[in-house]
Amino acid sequence: MIYLGNARDRCTRTRSRRIWAAMLVGCATLPFAGSAQRLPSTPLTPVQPGSQWRDNRGRLIEAHGGGMTLYRGTYYWFGEDRSPDNRPGMRYVACYASKDLVHWTFCGQVLKLADPEHLGPHWVLERPKVFVDAHTGRFVMYAHIDDAHYKYARVMVAVSHRIAGPYCYVKSFRPFGQESRDIGQFVDDDGAAYLIFESRPTKGFFIAKLIDNDLNVEKTAFLLAPLEGGSLVRYQGLYYVVGSHMTGWKPNPNVYAVAPSLAGPWTHFKDIAPPQVDTYGSQSTMLFKVVGSRKTAVIFMGDIWKPKALWDSRYLWMPLVVGKGHLRLPSPQPWTIDVKTGVTTLMDRVSARTAAAPCRAGQGCLQGIAVGGVPQEADRDENGWALECRLWSGRVFGHADDSISAMRYCVAGCRRASPRAHGGRTWMQCENSAASAPLSRFRAARTEVPHQNTLSARTGNQGALRP
Repeated sequence: MIYLGNARDRCTRTRSRRIWAAMLVGCATLPFAGSAQRLPSTPLTPVQPGSQWRDNRGRLIEAHGGGMTLYRGTYYWFGEDRSPDNRPGMRYVACYASKDLVHWTFCGQVLKLADPEHLGPHWVLERPKVFVDAHTGRFVMYAHIDDAHYKYARVMVAVSHRIAGPYCYVKSFRPFGQESRDIGQFVDDDGAAYLIFESRPTKGFFIAKLIDNDLNVEKTAFLLAPLEGGSLVRYQGLYYVVGSHMTGWKPNPNVYAVAPSLAGPWTHFKDIAPPQVDTYGSQSTMLFKVVGSRKTAVIFMGDIWKPKALWDSRYLWMPLVVGKGHLRLPSPQPWTIDVKTGVTTLMDRVSARTAAAPCRAGQGCLQGIAVGGVPQEADRDENGWALECRLWSGRVFGHADDSISAMRYCVAGCRRASPRAHGGRTWMQCENSAASAPLSRFRAARTEVPHQNTLSARTGNQGALRP
């Protein structure tokens, strides 16, 4: 039986169809008005891992625990919509569309669901992923559905005749009769689609091929490893799987294994980054492959969770260093991608400002990774450029329970920057004018595990730094 919710929430109503049809016109005809899609002659816009990402409306992108679907030359990003103004008893999945993986247009809340299984208050809908069913032309959404205590542990299925929705709830089930919580998405080079799901009682996770018009699954592989956030990619003839240890909202060292086929044999799991950085404060949600005319890029898509402000959780995307059975996640930094060629380029935080607008008063001023509680005020010249760049690494603690490991940050808008040694640490001071730029008032940010090239922001008028 298909659940349609109450009369107000039914996605089959005629009026809702007219509204969605109007919205889909904008999502189906890219480039979008207001989304500033890149022209061939303009520089590539850098991806800023961990910063606040905004859509064509200027609103925060709400696509947490998400998945990516490439359809007819457009990337569709689906994820949990945690907007604070959502109705408390409802759960929402949002969809965004892009031609370049950088500029995103909001396609709407493609799933609006009242409690379909009578799970009670604080029921859970997480990690939505959308597959294209080549046989029927439908689009099938999978997600983790659960009660507040995570005892229900099932997979939800919803369908739509349009990729940007609306999606209608069909059913929930336990694959192979096993508990299912975190799910992942994988489409192989031959077009076969797979669901990845963690099953806690088995102390491992499954890779299951979608069958029956993508409405059911069959067992393909089982990995005996107690991991969640499963992600999978095929690259140069090898399969790479990434998973996260089970530490709740707290980040941990994500790990990977490699195999010549999905059936194995799989190697032992290894860290994707230095274990002390806890995957740079993120958790895996998907490995996404971009096949270009010159290169093939594999992008790590991770979530930087903020459990006390889930709506403001951030996204950490970085191109992986992968090949010959090895995989490594570089430290977060601005980077660009040309989806036509597949070429990715890492950028330092000072040069990244050349591809972005000046940071002006009243705007967020962290060109790198913006973290709540990290100081954002700076003196500016007559053109509104910030007068100081600040770089640091180690574990940063700010307000709102931010805990981002081993990241570097830089105030946007520095035209030039030069290192200044001070107190055994290296500062980056902007040189936007002939006069030495004074430092201004900064809110304090506390650092832990400092090492070389670490900066701690300070309060008060410091004046120009001296060696």
